[in-house]
Amino acid sequence: MKFILLSTVIISSLTFGQASGTFFEIKNVGTLYSSKQLDSAMVAADFCHFFFEDKRRVMNFSDGSVVELLQKGELVGYEDACFVSSANQRSNEYWEISSTGTLIRRLQTRGK
Repeated sequence: MKFILLSTVIISSLTFGQASGTFFEIKNVGTLYSSKQLDSAMVAADFCHFFFEDKRRVMNFSDGSVVELLQKGELVGYEDACFVSSANQRSNEYWEISSTGTLIRRLQTRGK
């Protein structure tokens, strides 16, 4: 009986943890943003249409921070419409956090 109760608690906490915002992994903290700033900005953003179906999306920040969005197979509770093909990834994008804590996606362009 104790085993069943313990198993239920563990499974419930894993499911709750997934649904409560564990949709990214901070891989590297750079020189400008703290892990707390990265975490707050990520949790506040809407990433529907940014998740890849077949691999993790790597988000490179201007200060060297790196965050990965989990892929479809690692996420629970998201609608299929939130996932896109990884063919849509741009190699010229980088991310910043504004002074208000909002994520900013920038695309590098060629100068004159």
